[in-house]
Amino acid sequence: MIRGGIDIGGTFTDIVYIDDETGEITSHKILTTPKNPATAVLNGILESRVDLSKVWLLVHGTTVVINAIISRTGAKTALITTDGFRDLLEIGRGNRLVSFDIFYRKNDPLIPRKWRLGISERMDAKGNIVIPLDLQEVKGVLDYLIKEEVESIAICFAHSYANNEHEEKIKQFIESKNSNIHITLSTEVLPEIREFERLSTTVVSAYTKPAAKEYINELEGELKKRGYPSDLFLMQSNGGIMKADIAKASPAQIIESGPVGGIVACKYFGDLMGYENIAVFDMGGTTSKAGLVIDGNISITRNYSPAGYPIRIAVADMIELGIGGGSIAWIDDAGFLKVGPISAGADPGPACYDLGGIEPTITDANLILGRIRGLLRGKADLNTDSATKSIREKIADPLGIESVSAANGIIEIAVSMLIDEFRAASIAKGIDLRDFVMFAFGGAGPMHCSLIANDLGIKSIIIPAAAGAFSALGFLCSDLKHDFVQTHLMKTREMDLGKAEEIFEGLETEGLQTLKKEGVDTKDIVAIRSVDMRYVGQAYEINIPYELATISSQGPEELTQSFNRSYESYYGHCTPKEATEIVNFRLTALGTVRKPPIKIQSIEKRELVAREMGKVYFKETGWMNCPFYDREDLTYGIKIQGPAIIEEYTSTTVVPPDFEAKIDEYLNIILRRL
Repeated sequence: MIRGGIDIGGTFTDIVYIDDETGEITSHKILTTPKNPATAVLNGILESRVDLSKVWLLVHGTTVVINAIISRTGAKTALITTDGFRDLLEIGRGNRLVSFDIFYRKNDPLIPRKWRLGISERMDAKGNIVIPLDLQEVKGVLDYLIKEEVESIAICFAHSYANNEHEEKIKQFIESKNSNIHITLSTEVLPEIREFERLSTTVVSAYTKPAAKEYINELEGELKKRGYPSDLFLMQSNGGIMKADIAKASPAQIIESGPVGGIVACKYFGDLMGYENIAVFDMGGTTSKAGLVIDGNISITRNYSPAGYPIRIAVADMIELGIGGGSIAWIDDAGFLKVGPISAGADPGPACYDLGGIEPTITDANLILGRIRGLLRGKADLNTDSATKSIREKIADPLGIESVSAANGIIEIAVSMLIDEFRAASIAKGIDLRDFVMFAFGGAGPMHCSLIANDLGIKSIIIPAAAGAFSALGFLCSDLKHDFVQTHLMKTREMDLGKAEEIFEGLETEGLQTLKKEGVDTKDIVAIRSVDMRYVGQAYEINIPYELATISSQGPEELTQSFNRSYESYYGHCTPKEATEIVNFRLTALGTVRKPPIKIQSIEKRELVAREMGKVYFKETGWMNCPFYDREDLTYGIKIQGPAIIEEYTSTTVVPPDFEAKIDEYLNIILRRL
């Protein structure tokens, strides 16, 4: 039996298969089709020649949700909220996100004011009804929205996390009058305190729901036609997977579904290889991502703002930068060379693709420097003349330098930006990367990783097999995962263990029901409890694990001590005498999936012969005669002294002159500086 992962990127769509019997990994890469991403998925499956009837698990990471937000091509969406709260979506926190840019302008709301409507209803913070809901008023609002041809409605009332009666009544009323309108309730998306974050998350979900549903339905239908016998699963932003039906109802959960697969794969391989601290570097055709695995755990954040729209969901904590192989180099008004964030993407692509692109990109620069010669093992030929012309006319001539110097400058600027990206993800948070290993992957990651790691003091770089499709491989290493939350303020010293248990049991019931709908056996379900805590009077919380047995035996003081330890690790100090309180009760429901077997190789003595030699440019040495190797020829135990280029179907690895590459038992390339 086979399991497959599909990852749509800005430039390429990656498909990975693992044979559960042999542990063999195969991958396929195809140019993304931006106008209809499903086309590339289906064409890629066809080209990979895998019998879908033998695939028992298919996991997909899609950009359809984030693209709808960035391009503002989501549904015609309305908001129904408590009277007086319609402008909260625009006011937000009232803070200025960019302090020193006088030209900064906050993004316009996803819902225009004419479709943001308040109605007379009110709950207090404890869930008591202050102003009852008037369905006649709701009818007038609905009639107006139907006349305006609204496709989707977000419903978010003040304090509904404490009592969702009014939201449920409106949903039932709208469904009885018009079943074609998509409805999203805040209490289904995020039953949590903080009106703005809850409202913004609900709006993002409502705005993207029709597009996500249409895309997933189309893909599911086409897969069934081609013989796929099982359910389609989607990768979530939290590092877990979910059934497609659930993703349709809550598309905000799959906003970062693609990039997260890479960090999941890093953790999985890190566990196999004994690495607990990993710097994650993923560089594709459009963007790059930097993240961390610390003490064997993926860093998770709940403060996330895709395209400037805050949402409060669990997301693997990764910093994303508009630097990828297709990132365009340009000269600003002051005459300085810049790279990104605009990308040539898959259409028209870099100049060297000869698909109509004329702008110089990082890929064009690497081609001029001799580091790459073709893509997808010759399926995509690259035109050196087109790349040279683009860089010469757009960069070199305006700056008065040679084309090679311009190409090297493009790489250096891109690398410096990537180093800053890693500093923001680590050093700015007090984390020393010198004790970490780096996993480098993506189509462009292995070409630039040595320069980044060297600057950060990272001694070892691991480039996994099928590096260019590693994120898709991560989909197949994931468990089903769902996060549930309930706000209930409770002073820790006066903690009611019975009430806490009641809340957790309610969340566990919800988690159990969700996983059973996805076909998970009870014995494979794991429930992880935690609470969000703060000092009384503070505005932000820290998530703390909750172990009932420990708290029952040692009392709530144990919870406070755990909070103080975490607080000190975050902020460098704590105040143990201050009173603490619980704000949110959280539960993560895991449905464990049998992990894919990864084949371990035996040492095979073989004489390694370069496929050919070629001239490659390095800043320190200039042009050097360099061997080119096929990665498929590399077996466990082989060592390669730099300079060298290692080519594979999905990626290219650059081994600089002062580095050595060694192949381990998992067929990873281990790069170390000599």
